[in-house]
Amino acid sequence: MKTQNILALILSLLAGVVCYPAVQKEKTTGAHKLLLISFDGFRWNYDEDVDTPHMDYLAKEGVKAKYITPPFVTMTSPSHFTMITGLFPLSVSKGDGSFLPICSFQPSGDAVTLRENVAFVSQGTTGLVTWDAGLYLAEWALENSEVFRNRRILELGSGTGLTGIAICKAFRPREYIFSDHHEGVLQQLSENIHLNGLTLEAESCSHCTGESPNHQGHPDVDSEDDHVQISVKELDWNLVSKDELAKLQADVILAADVVYDPEVSQHLIGVLQKFPRDGGPEVYIAFNIRNPDTYHDFQMQLDKVEIGREVVAASWKNLFPYDQHANIVILRLYI
Repeated sequence: MKTQNILALILSLLAGVVCYPAVQKEKTTGAHKLLLISFDGFRWNYDEDVDTPHMDYLAKEGVKAKYITPPFVTMTSPSHFTMITGLFPLSVSKGDGSFLPICSFQPSGDAVTLRENVAFVSQGTTGLVTWDAGLYLAEWALENSEVFRNRRILELGSGTGLTGIAICKAFRPREYIFSDHHEGVLQQLSENIHLNGLTLEAESCSHCTGESPNHQGHPDVDSEDDHVQISVKELDWNLVSKDELAKLQADVILAADVVYDPEVSQHLIGVLQKFPRDGGPEVYIAFNIRNPDTYHDFQMQLDKVEIGREVVAASWKNLFPYDQHANIVILRLYI
């Protein structure tokens, strides 16, 4: 029993983070690893009562742990169960029955490591989980370094921080400003930035807890990362003033998966209208077209306020694990 408890503790420590490859040139090989998967919000034995082919695949490769205590704090107990799998490499379903690696450390590249929530909606927000459009935007950014190198970048609705962290680690922007509004998102965002060995400006770190873990566990992080000015700002799109936005002096504005609801789209357009129109920043918005009507409504709202747009060429390297069948687009907006 003592050995089981120790094993469960070790696995729980390994399962709290998700790693995304910043650069991937070849597949990793090596010994098998144990992966603990903790399902929160699913009733007990959900996988046995409902057709869940991907869960079945994981269970076949490993073992469903029926009798160990859930290693994560849960708000939905007893709607919680845990599974252990020996699947290698650490992988995620593509949605078509195949699997892709989500944690790959390459000799020629680096990895983005994130702490994120297992639930799509948690604490009243969707910002605690990484969405496909954020992965897609990060992938596109890695192919278009000229847009970001030595420039001031403002990201609206940064969420877990995947896009910005990838950009900061791959290039040397002059400044990167992460922003969001939800308190829990801002705190997790700050922790993820530190987790990747990046340094936050002291005055922007009101959402950090404890001392900065900068470079801890990241001996390979280049010391030049310290030259990137990085900050996290609380930004309410409805309340922020034109003067406050002008002071940020952003050259580039990024946003991912913020066009999923007409009301949210309206708030996004509202904040974009507050930026200077003459010599204003370049704007790139990535989103998944889940509902064509929502996309059409967004286009109508842009036309109404005379914000121009064009579709940016698609990413082609497929570096990150997102649904390849998703209808994700990147628009460049002309405010």
